[in-house]
Amino acid sequence: MFLPSALRYGLADLDAGALRLSAPRALTQQIAAWLYDFHDGSRGLVDGVQFESRHGDRVASWAVFETQVRNPLGLPTGEQVALVLA
Repeated sequence: MFLPSALRYGLADLDAGALRLSAPRALTQQIAAWLYDFHDGSRGLVDGVQFESRHGDRVASWAVFETQVRNPLGLPTGEQVALVLA
């Protein structure tokens, strides 16, 4: 699904090594957007993704998708957190 985009960005293949590159960022953003929009018709099914950092396999990184609808625990939103930290 994302191989044509990877090839357009000059990558020879699409694998974990290619995703760890700092460029092209647009490719990882495209994949993240697909995950964010992945839904069952009424709600999103993915709230975030864990991935191994380009700084080493032992470094786990997270991308957490923030939405107004999906907040089952009632956690503060990014805007509310920014106000608390200010």
